[in-house]
Amino acid sequence: MTARLPKRDMADLICRRRFTELFIRLGWDKEGLPAEPLRLELSNGKQFSIDRVAEKHGFIVCVCNAKDDYPSAKADRRKLVNKLARHHYEHLLIVHDQCRQCWITSIRPQNRPLRTVEVEWYEEQDVQSLKNKLDGVLFDISEEDKLGITDVVDRVRSAFMENAEQVTRQFYGVFQKQLAAFSKFIEGISEQVPRKWYAALMLNRLMFIYFIQKKDFLDGDKDYLKNRLNRTQEKYGRDEFHNRFYRHFLRRLFTEGLGTPEEKRDPELKKMLGRVPYLNGGLFDLHEIERQNETIQIPDQAFENLFAFFSQYNWHLDTSATAGGKDINPDVIGYIFEKYINDRAEMGAYYTQEDITGYIARNTIIPFLLNRAKEKCPNAFDGENGIWCFLRNDSDNYIYDA
Repeated sequence: MTARLPKRDMADLICRRRFTELFIRLGWDKEGLPAEPLRLELSNGKQFSIDRVAEKHGFIVCVCNAKDDYPSAKADRRKLVNKLARHHYEHLLIVHDQCRQCWITSIRPQNRPLRTVEVEWYEEQDVQSLKNKLDGVLFDISEEDKLGITDVVDRVRSAFMENAEQVTRQFYGVFQKQLAAFSKFIEGISEQVPRKWYAALMLNRLMFIYFIQKKDFLDGDKDYLKNRLNRTQEKYGRDEFHNRFYRHFLRRLFTEGLGTPEEKRDPELKKMLGRVPYLNGGLFDLHEIERQNETIQIPDQAFENLFAFFSQYNWHLDTSATAGGKDINPDVIGYIFEKYINDRAEMGAYYTQEDITGYIARNTIIPFLLNRAKEKCPNAFDGENGIWCFLRNDSDNYIYDA
């Protein structure tokens, strides 16, 4: 029976880039793999050398030592994965330089587009989260006769997705407690149900802002909310005016800032908010609860607690992850919204799941955009470098099975 690697041994193999030995001790194989490296070139001229270090029934583990030209852009890593997939359809790619590693695999859920999952690990980080995933791809010799490529794919998919799903469930559990605590801070809404709905609305708005601030979309400040809270308290005083952030900054950010085109904003407001985008989606419009309860107050302490909670996590707009294992992406918000709505089905609210909304979206939005683009710029669709070439070379991201 193949025993799990002790954490110390696994950390040593990962740190020293002994990937072949690592996977052999996990029950993988080395025999039959080409000794010569695979050389791949991206469209931008960058070249990468890929070593095949282990395999299991056709699933290949590949390593790219990119010490001189690490593909720091996610788009370059995705291109590299797509190029590699033409040689080894099912694979795990480890790209590394002297101080970091990026473990990349492609998940192909049924009836959904290809999804690239990345797990980043840096020298100073603990390997526990990465170990949790690798424990999931441990194979015992007694399984060998029963295994096939689909079993290996399922094992890898489960190992690399399980941690994300676990974090999502854990986040939702703590989110419910934070929601209840935040609701108790709200003053000016006497009835319990509207107060809970407004608390949920506030948290949805703030989580959305957390995503976009991490992309430098809010005045180029990755900690925009927390820094603006501190700035408001410095201006008005923390003890005497403990409701200033909500009334004098946050409400104005929502409705007059994010909910209003930039050319219609007051110059003084622009100075206070900095450069923030106009988000025409309705989330930041003045809500009916806010219209009916003009005296709503929320003390600064509520936001200090909430921001401290949010700051424990890494916020991503993609499926990348860190070895710390506390990553939040938009899928988490979808899960929260689904659970929150379904818990209130008796009130007439229902959540339409991703398979239905995804089917509607991909069969309407993508064709519409392509048709409009071809109308506006037909030349872009012709020639060897036209848009059709991009679709052909990266079809998994655009074209779906019927």
